[in-house]
Amino acid sequence: MHYNAFRPSIHDVFRCFQKWTTIHLSDGTTLTAYLVSGDLNYANGYLMHNSYQSLRCRGMKVHPMQQAQSCLNQWVTVTLRNGFSLDFYLTSYDGQMIGGVLPTRQLLPLAHQIMSVDC
Repeated sequence: MHYNAFRPSIHDVFRCFQKWTTIHLSDGTTLTAYLVSGDLNYANGYLMHNSYQSLRCRGMKVHPMQQAQSCLNQWVTVTLRNGFSLDFYLTSYDGQMIGGVLPTRQLLPLAHQIMSVDC
């Protein structure tokens, strides 16, 4: 077993502002995100579609872009590929990614799972 003395943290993710970032979690989940800004309260940015399993708006699963357009500027639920769910204020949706804001505190349960951060 290989022991890594340095384990990335959520702070390493925040160092990647204004860059496309790939985050690898210990459960095999990979997130590709672009962080525009963030602080102790909120993180603002984009998440590639291949980073999450589903997007729910008003309790309904959203898939086609036309459905997502009706959910803009509303709180939605984004479920990552590992089943972890995040509340996300959806501000944009296109064929490749979603954009918006999420409360930073929601990221804390994922912090211990970060294996690497590439930006």
